[in-house]
Amino acid sequence: MFKIHINDLRNATAKPRAQSTLAADLNAVGCFLISGCLDPELVDRAHGALEKLFSKSESEKTRCAADKQKDPLATGFSPYGVARALDTRLPNLLETWDISPDQLNWPKDMIPEWQLFTEYQRSLYNVAIVALEFVTIILGIDRRGLLGLVHPANGGIHFIHYFPVPREFPPGARRQSEHCDNTLVTLIPAPNPVSSGLAVFDRQKHCWEDILIQKDECLVQAGLLLERITFRTIRANLHTVRNPQFGSPENVSRFSTPFFFSPGKDVLLRVLPEFRSEIALKEFPDIPVVEAQAGYFSKIFGKA
Repeated sequence: MFKIHINDLRNATAKPRAQSTLAADLNAVGCFLISGCLDPELVDRAHGALEKLFSKSESEKTRCAADKQKDPLATGFSPYGVARALDTRLPNLLETWDISPDQLNWPKDMIPEWQLFTEYQRSLYNVAIVALEFVTIILGIDRRGLLGLVHPANGGIHFIHYFPVPREFPPGARRQSEHCDNTLVTLIPAPNPVSSGLAVFDRQKHCWEDILIQKDECLVQAGLLLERITFRTIRANLHTVRNPQFGSPENVSRFSTPFFFSPGKDVLLRVLPEFRSEIALKEFPDIPVVEAQAGYFSKIFGKA
């Protein structure tokens, strides 16, 4: 897995050979690691706040429920059974929470934690911008074409609690399906515990690779929208979260804070000029982001 320090990203000081390696990784795996990009103390505080959040009673969480069928981007709590695997349509073994700028569907006694998560989200946004800047250098494209798609109002942190796998659950159910995110990029900071099940698929080697993300690191995953606008020069990262074995020391709660970064829903998604051709436009015609994401969201949040 290609890894680069945040300072080298900011200064674009990666050597040509390293840039070539990253370009190959973005096509084969669709992801890379950035080190030194997050404050480990901030990450620890966020993990502690997540445990407090998901330890709320079921009645408290229900009062903060989001209606994902009505609006896939709705903020608030989503219990087990809401998010379904893209392939099997079985519920993923998790519960989630999304925050909003106005504290909608947020516990009234957790305002300091909301402020902490807002700070954490800003940190992740800044890392995402640096990552996209570097991608434009790797691809040799005009930065305005890619960076012009996003602004600070875009993107959001998503809280996931993978509960311990029960003794009995539906055959084939998983913590996460093998899937690609329908984003421009997704950032994955260290989960809690750190060594807990994330794996990515290498298309060139045709194998799964377990990924360990340290507390000062972020995994940058290319999403389906980035794959589309680069006409598959960058491939979306195929990933999963493996089930721990029931009764094993690894079968504990897992907390994750991915940052989903995409253009606003009304933005017209177009193949970038450097990748446009008659073939590319025939396969990927111009389309509003909301339409590009509609089918994806309906598979996750639609009725079974």
